[in-house]
Amino acid sequence: MDAAQSTKNLAQTFAKQIASEPWEILKQAEGQVFPGEETPAEPEKPAESIENKKLLAARDSTRSRRLLQALETELKEIARIRKEKEVKEVPDAKAPKPLPEIVSKPGRKFLRIFGGGKKAQMRRQQTQTERPLPPSG
Repeated sequence: MDAAQSTKNLAQTFAKQIASEPWEILKQAEGQVFPGEETPAEPEKPAESIENKKLLAARDSTRSRRLLQALETELKEIARIRKEKEVKEVPDAKAPKPLPEIVSKPGRKFLRIFGGGKKAQMRRQQTQTERPLPPSG
């Protein structure tokens, strides 16, 4: 019974392994179907790739710095424009409002000089009656 138990355990472990790694079977099957060809797992990376990584990192950092500087200058420009707008708006708010012109009747002196009221003066003279003088004596 011990042999049957161990065979059962082996079958279960193989089933679990196949379920967890389904593509491994296909990789092994390729070697069995085409035995003459060998496919390299990963191409070897030359030493230049390390230099390329350093170069790319340097380029990235310079690009990041330039973008950061551009954004900072843009923020400064926006702040400057806002201040200019505030400065322009403040004098407008503090400026005294013009008073409305006072319209009044013209004075008597003005009427005498410029001959205003001639029509009214003519009417008064027409309706005016002479007063009798008291007897002197």
